[in-house]
Amino acid sequence: DHNNVIYEYNNLIWAADLKTLYNITDKESMAPETRLKYDAARTGFMKNRGGDSVFSLFVEVNEPPESFRSIAHGHFFYTPSRQGLGEIHRKELDDLLQNFDKKSKPEIMEWLDRFTRLNTYEISIPVLKDPELAPPGKTGIIISLLSEYELFAKIRLAGWIDEFVAELENRILDVIAGSVYPLIKKKKIAHFSFSPLSIESRVGSSEGAITGWAFREKMPVVNKIQYSDRSVYTPFPNIFQAGQWVYSPAGVPMSILTGKLAADKAIRQKKKKAKRSGSDSNPEALHN
Repeated sequence: DHNNVIYEYNNLIWAADLKTLYNITDKESMAPETRLKYDAARTGFMKNRGGDSVFSLFVEVNEPPESFRSIAHGHFFYTPSRQGLGEIHRKELDDLLQNFDKKSKPEIMEWLDRFTRLNTYEISIPVLKDPELAPPGKTGIIISLLSEYELFAKIRLAGWIDEFVAELENRILDVIAGSVYPLIKKKKIAHFSFSPLSIESRVGSSEGAITGWAFREKMPVVNKIQYSDRSVYTPFPNIFQAGQWVYSPAGVPMSILTGKLAADKAIRQKKKKAKRSGSDSNPEALHN
């Protein structure tokens, strides 16, 4: 860990990003049979990428929650324009990514302006669900929209990611303050954001994904419910896996199910080992 402490284990359940697991594993110490399985699995994971990511803007407002409650509930989706994104999010974005080196900064900003004006936003106001989640007389708002990791990555490589994020923040604020919540214009105290790059950096989620693997012709994990019990196995005898990265399509229910399946298999393996060692007659041995 960050204090250079090493932890030993008999059985491990890995519930995080699978690319990370396969990137940090020392394959030189593996048995030959395990190494073959490891190489095959790793190849499949590295060919694939994470699914949807999101950009979230957090806004602090010097206004009591009641002002916001009179306008909308604490969680809703909002589309400022009936026009919709059309080809802006897919066709134009794909062209922008494929020809990024040929695009000027003004061209990218012009695309960003339309992308923010015509998008659909997920808006959450936690204090409307729990009064203790904001100081008295103040309100916090979370404004999110689906975002493409690759665009942020290319702009970071180009060296102007801070400028891009600031422009995106300001455009989102203009859209929301110019429509559903005009009181933000004068009452905003501060704001900050979390991008796909932030998600990847903070929690190690490949491509900043919040939904597991992107849909491809060939998935690197189990994607049929009748085989869901196999989704928790890894090439390593004492490591099981669980969460949004081990089954596709991902989601909270499957994350819970794979967690239960992995835990059951780890417990079963522990009991078998205890039985083989003759410690099953000692109840305390099964709890240590």
